[in-house]
Amino acid sequence: MLHVGADGCVHPVFTHDPSTLCLRIKHPGLTTIPPRLRTIFRAPAGHVFWSVRYVDLETALVGHFTKKSTCSVQAWHKRVTGLDDTGNYTEQEGAHQRGWLRSPFGNVHRFFDVLSYVKSPKGWELHYGPDAKRAVAFLPQTCARTMVTRAAQRLSVEAQNTLRLLTNDGMLGLCEERHVAWCLLRATEEMERPVPELGGLVVQTVATTGPSWGEMT
Repeated sequence: MLHVGADGCVHPVFTHDPSTLCLRIKHPGLTTIPPRLRTIFRAPAGHVFWSVRYVDLETALVGHFTKKSTCSVQAWHKRVTGLDDTGNYTEQEGAHQRGWLRSPFGNVHRFFDVLSYVKSPKGWELHYGPDAKRAVAFLPQTCARTMVTRAAQRLSVEAQNTLRLLTNDGMLGLCEERHVAWCLLRATEEMERPVPELGGLVVQTVATTGPSWGEMT
C-alpha cells in the first residue's frame, strides 16, 4: 500500500546500493512498480509529467570502457577481474589485485572476494568469488548514477523544482503544460553534455510526456 502525504504526493527514501553506488528508492520502491500500475500517478489539471532518460546508458558505458561498440558480459567480466583468455593475470584494472575499484569520477569501492582459489583434483584453480558480480557492475552502474545526478544538479533552480524522481538512467518531472517544452530542453541539454571524465562521451536521450507516469509518449 502506498502512503500518500497531505500534499497528495508519495515521498520515498532515496539511498544507494552499497556495492555499486547505484541509486535505490524504497518506502515505497517506486521504480519496481509495474508500468501498467504507474497510471495511478496522475498530473493535476493544467500540468503534465515529463521525462528525459538515456538510451541504453549502461551499454554505452561498457562500450566506452572496452573501447568497443558492443561487449559481451564475459569480456567485460575478464576486464574487471583482470584475467585474460588463458587464465593469466593481466595489467588491466582488477579488483582482485588491489582490493578496490575507482570510477572515473573518483568513487571508490572495496571488494574482498572477487577471485578465489578452489581446490580440485587438478590442483588449486581460480574461480569467481562472491564479489565478482559486484565488481562487474560497479563501473557502469556508478558512472550511470553519477551522470544522472550531476545533470540534475546542473539544472536551474526553476527546473529542479519540477523534478519528482531520479532513476538510474534519467529523470522524471511534473510541471505546468506551458512549461513542458522548456523543461525537456533544459534536461536534454544537461544530460547530453559531453562527460570530461569519460573522454567527452555523449549518450543520447529520449524525451517523453504524458498525463500520468504510466502514459508517457
